[in-house]
Amino acid sequence: MHAMTELAGYWDGRGAGYFNTASYGLPPRAAIAAATGWIEQWTYGAAPLGSWLGATEQARTSFAALVGVNPADVATGTSVSQLASIVAAALPERSTVIASEDEFTSLLFPFLSQADRGVKVDLVRRDLLAETITERGDAVVFSLVHSADGALADHAAIRTAAANRGALTIVDAAQACGWLDADYAGFDFVVCPAFKWLYSPRGTAFLTVRPDLLDRLRPSGAGWWSSPSASHFFGGPLDLDPAARRLDVSPVWNSWGATAAALDTVLDLGADRIAGHTLDLADQLRRWLDLPPGSTPIVCIPRPDAADLLQAAGLAVSRTPSGARLAIGPYTTVSDLDRVLEALRVR
Repeated sequence: MHAMTELAGYWDGRGAGYFNTASYGLPPRAAIAAATGWIEQWTYGAAPLGSWLGATEQARTSFAALVGVNPADVATGTSVSQLASIVAAALPERSTVIASEDEFTSLLFPFLSQADRGVKVDLVRRDLLAETITERGDAVVFSLVHSADGALADHAAIRTAAANRGALTIVDAAQACGWLDADYAGFDFVVCPAFKWLYSPRGTAFLTVRPDLLDRLRPSGAGWWSSPSASHFFGGPLDLDPAARRLDVSPVWNSWGATAAALDTVLDLGADRIAGHTLDLADQLRRWLDLPPGSTPIVCIPRPDAADLLQAAGLAVSRTPSGARLAIGPYTTVSDLDRVLEALRVR
């Protein structure tokens, strides 16, 4: 197992008993410093605009490196739903979209909201996505890792089936990016918020766009930031950056500095190293609780009383339809697992 001492220096240790990374990740030291530094400068009216402009570009570059794409193919935004809506609005009228019947609404609703244009969303079981897109559909929309139970999608099979059909792949990497080794560049569109497994503040998110599909997308949030070098402030004509940055919305000032710092931490550690630590601990917890094997750092305990017992013991967990959800982060320790066993009276 990867020793916690390898990761401890990146976080300040105040997250003991925290198992809720699937809801939001805890900031590493560098992100805390960036966030508090910005607030301090803001307090005195001394926050330089250049700091968050540069931080947004730094974060874009770091995210591109993390998922293996060109920074020019990455747009920044505020949330999954905001960025997914750009893709959904670009689908041709009367398109058929295949999606999971239990997909998270931030990804699903932007496509359902296109019904007035004749866009049809067929909802199927998660395990039937690859089979269904083989038979019908113009696009398939799915999460790499399901937020409710941590189930890993058969993304390679889905991508292959969609490619054979000529259908688009639109992927939510919210619960995957930062630890899961996947061919992110092989999908047509990937949306990812930064506040979960990228340990960033709310209000920052990314969209990767396959270069030959960029012209299909309408820059509905275009403004000064979307112009070349973010330098067109007044008047027309429409002047957009040639890269995916044309799709950006104006950055959330106080969030991007901490996001850039958090992504630097992830890159410094390496997603494979984070995966080794979190997956090892998740496997160990499953064995101790006699749960079936899993392939993600999200462990769901189906006992009806599990969430109550864990929360009463001061542990941060979530309730989902699959039971008490424990999401293990790089700051989780074996001592945290011991607290779970004690709370559930397994030991």
